Amino acid sequence: MPSSLNSPADSKSCADKTGGAVRGLNSYNSSCFEAAATEGCDVCSLMKKSSTPICLWEWHGDPSAYFRSLSDAVSKKIRDESTLPRWILERLIAAAEQRSDWLFHPCLDYVLIPGAGSPSRGLQLAAWTVLNSPGSTEVITATTAGSIWFPNGSEQPYGAGVPICLDHARFAADRTDGMGDLVAPDLSGSSTSAAVPGVGASVEEASQVLAWFDLIPSFFPACAMWIRSAVKVAILRANVAGRTMSGSGHELPGAIWLTMPQGRCDALETIVHEAAHSHLLLEELHAPLIYAEFQRTTVYSPLRKCNRPLRGALFAAHAIAYMMAFHHEFIERFGAVEEFVLRRQELGGMFRDLLSELALHESAFSDRGKAALHLLERFRHAS
Repeated sequence: MPSSLNSPADSKSCADKTGGAVRGLNSYNSSCFEAAATEGCDVCSLMKKSSTPICLWEWHGDPSAYFRSLSDAVSKKIRDESTLPRWILERLIAAAEQRSDWLFHPCLDYVLIPGAGSPSRGLQLAAWTVLNSPGSTEVITATTAGSIWFPNGSEQPYGAGVPICLDHARFAADRTDGMGDLVAPDLSGSSTSAAVPGVGASVEEASQVLAWFDLIPSFFPACAMWIRSAVKVAILRANVAGRTMSGSGHELPGAIWLTMPQGRCDALETIVHEAAHSHLLLEELHAPLIYAEFQRTTVYSPLRKCNRPLRGALFAAHAIAYMMAFHHEFIERFGAVEEFVLRRQELGGMFRDLLSELALHESAFSDRGKAALHLLERFRHAS
């Protein structure tokens, strides 16, 4: 697994481990979206009635740089005579021009990451493209044995030299609602079933994580749509010394990983945490958030209790703000649940201290960095 997936921006501990069951975040209960459309943003309405009149869920990272880089990478694949059918690659370019969010997916490492273009990865990307191309059908002959994943969590093994029919109608019929609807190839190059948990994690633990995640589209549709716009796949891994660890990175927008959370609050906070990183990473694809001459400048981080570079501190503050916003909405909806109240208070102190440190170095921030910093300052003043 690429070590760069352990983003230095992550304010939780990160570890580079292989394996893990892949869980999809690609399809939410349609009734949640209808409620969001008719009733408006829960966070907005709640914050207008309280002391926090700013809706962070409305801010999204700008994905245009990602789509441009993807289009360029696919064009290079066409020039290099990829083994994938040409229409698959052309469909990817067209989808990039349309800024289709199904392109936020780890399958795209086939074209984005040098050395990841194995035949099995290409086949998985072809299957994902067919799934998102109504009316399409493709027959591909695999050069090596492997398996294809399907949205209902099943897998279809195949042998080398055997023609494989990829059919949109079948894939589409397998779609399900909820947070765990999609099984995708893991980042080490193999594929796993929805019933197979990460190394060291039980099926029961994997099911518990999905049940916690499903609280978000069920009760917090605005937050769910914000997560969905940046995160498509969460990879569950084994525990490490009883700590929750998570990560994300530039190379595979839409993919995050996490170890088994310590409880409901921890699970919900972690997915919000990594989604916040994913949105800010999209901004950073355009240009660095911190000017080059300030890359070594550090500030004290109360979260890690040590000095961190400005970039990492900004990512941490950004994630904390979104975690606070989620805890705020959870408490407004369900009452003063102790674990969420205590955590919000803890995060609040960290956020104020960290943002004060960052504000002293505003001249080090690029225009996009300043925009992110000012968003956090508006949130602090409104909190």
